Amino acid sequence: MAELSEVKKLVLSLSDREIMALLGLHYNTNGEKPVALAGNSCRWIDKQLSGLNSEGMSRLKELEAQLRDISTAHYVDKKQVRYLRALKKMKLEVPRFFRESVDPRKLYSHLKSFCISHDIPDEIISRVVPPLVTYIETGHMRPIIFVGEKGCGKTTAVRLLVEEALQIPTEVIKVPQTDGGHGMTGDCGTYQSSDVGCIAKARLRSNSLLVAYVFDEIDKVTHDRNRASVDDELLSITDESNIDVFDNYLETTLVGLEHCPMFFTANDLQKINPILADRCMVIPFPEASASRIKSISKKYAQKKLASDLYSMIDFNYELLFKSIDHLVGRNITSLRKHQQMIETVLENALDMALAQEDNTPVPVTENMFADAEQAILGTVKRKVGFNT
Repeated sequence: MAELSEVKKLVLSLSDREIMALLGLHYNTNGEKPVALAGNSCRWIDKQLSGLNSEGMSRLKELEAQLRDISTAHYVDKKQVRYLRALKKMKLEVPRFFRESVDPRKLYSHLKSFCISHDIPDEIISRVVPPLVTYIETGHMRPIIFVGEKGCGKTTAVRLLVEEALQIPTEVIKVPQTDGGHGMTGDCGTYQSSDVGCIAKARLRSNSLLVAYVFDEIDKVTHDRNRASVDDELLSITDESNIDVFDNYLETTLVGLEHCPMFFTANDLQKINPILADRCMVIPFPEASASRIKSISKKYAQKKLASDLYSMIDFNYELLFKSIDHLVGRNITSLRKHQQMIETVLENALDMALAQEDNTPVPVTENMFADAEQAILGTVKRKVGFNT
């Protein structure tokens, strides 16, 4: 019965496109009857995708011809040519284990164990792991919105799930910063500062067609009816009937975007465009518990202390856990705040270690943690600059 329950959860979490793929049917967006796909040749990982379609190839050939002509070479945007050439070389390359024949149950168990070992909450594991298993098989996944308080670990959880567990390059896009910039789909190349949008930029940065996109803080998007906005672009790229996204700067369509996992984070569900929310799986991200904060904070401190720079510091985890209890008692559950406390303690201890003449390890003290706690609580301003 437990296995059947998991199967039900899995099916209910799938989009129409994913269900069609599992049934071996081609997903039509024009209202036609679904078409059965033949054999294993339809597996998405076997697609012979190039970074440029015929439209993009034509555009590149046109620009290269202009470059060879002395009379027109001066007017060609060299950056645009460089970007198109880079995209032309890209292929759809998936992680090796995607091609291995893996029992879905074993894959589910592996991803679940990974989540547990990385302190991802149980509420998230039960909702997000089944879609990830389906994605590996079908190449499609309904976009996911994580909604939770600032600093509760939403973006970190996505990066762990996709970048480490699935081994897919991940691009975190701060959505409010794209509004008024080059946007998601770039600017028309009519002025010197024109550039590609965030979608294409992520591919160029990772040199891969397969990129997981994390759109951060989508609830802070401005809604201006008088002009095209990032809000409109987000609706466009999440529209299942519109798998082709056109980059205005490159003047070509971005290929294979339908296979790129998309995640969104927000603090307030009420401030998200309801159409966008309806297209996504909305998952509430829980507030961090004291035990989870301690586990994550210990790993964070250990990672910091692995650096040679901090080898002169004798860290005390009992004092760390005591300070975490103090802050949680004051309703400070933001993982980011607890990490800032660790950074403050390490900086103060390092300051003392660098000032002494010998190499004796400097122990962190209860007073260091107390000062860091006060800084987090806002009752003491943190000093900036060098001590005199």
